Amino acid sequence: MTPTDESFTAEAAAAGTGADSDADVDAAAAHSSGAPEERATVILLVRHGATATTGSVLPGRAPGLHLAATGRDQARRVGERLLERHARQPIRALYSSPLERAHETAEASALALGLPVQVEQGLLECEVGEWTGRSLSELSGLPEWRTVQSSPSTFRFP
Repeated sequence: MTPTDESFTAEAAAAGTGADSDADVDAAAAHSSGAPEERATVILLVRHGATATTGSVLPGRAPGLHLAATGRDQARRVGERLLERHARQPIRALYSSPLERAHETAEASALALGLPVQVEQGLLECEVGEWTGRSLSELSGLPEWRTVQSSPSTFRFP
């Protein structure tokens, strides 16, 4: 990826995007050498839209979890917001996790922007092991839950 590429990572959809940095070459700005100054690559991260289990179950990497109607609407709205941004600052690529919920979210933006979704295997949810599919109310009662919430990088899922 070059410094002038702007990427969108669709690891989800429920929220909008807030980065307003310009990723294009600023022709007016120049180094003392006279060369145009390149601005940093901007990467927009979007969380997947809501599923039937959002807020009640820890899905982890479980396959087969699709967007609910609310999630599809959230994804559509993200696509609209990205299209508005695209009019000001071109979005040049869309990447998605291979998980269905993430890919479905990215597809809504792909449709709005006319870009393909590139599936990136490395954009996966944390592996939660034996906790996959368990209810959040059950998990929140475990002593380990406090560590997961306060210092997740120090916790190893069972």
